[in-house]
Amino acid sequence: MKIIRLISLLVPSILLAYSLASISTASATKPFFLFGDSFLDAGSNNYINTSTVAQANFYPYGITFFHYPTGRCSDGRLACDFIAENANLPFIPPFLQPGEPQFFDGSNFASGGAGALVKTFQGLVRVQVIDLPMQLRNYKKVEKWLTCKLGEMGAKKRLRRAVFMFSVGTNDCVTLFLTNNTLSATYTISIC
Repeated sequence: MKIIRLISLLVPSILLAYSLASISTASATKPFFLFGDSFLDAGSNNYINTSTVAQANFYPYGITFFHYPTGRCSDGRLACDFIAENANLPFIPPFLQPGEPQFFDGSNFASGGAGALVKTFQGLVRVQVIDLPMQLRNYKKVEKWLTCKLGEMGAKKRLRRAVFMFSVGTNDCVTLFLTNNTLSATYTISIC
């Protein structure tokens, strides 16, 4: 059991270090796209009809760095915020944030409580999240937006240089233990 805990901490740390190394050598024009769950959610759940269980837009969230709740499941910044800062990018806002969209620097599609599977957390009272398939559909909308703004070749060039970060899967596993879910009958769980 200790080896599984060690691996579950070591693998994300290695991936994070690799992301930091690859993005820090990039120019500030490299877009940064984030997908996943609460480890990367910069406030997406503020803009959906969900329970406060899946939100972080109240105190004490945000008090250490922003001094107000931002929707991040942290009292300050997330790993993706440090990566963006290291790459001379602004904090990447949630895709659903109201206002005129500006996706030149990227977008944050992550949603606290999200899973890779659509069935994750289905059936829990008032908990709605943006699952990974929906996040990917929202990314397609950003691709179209960039194509409209930069033309097809400009958008392709920009997206070729983009950095993508994923943090998803924890909630898929947690759902099996919290609910009487049929995921285990549908999918085979294996640890390599």
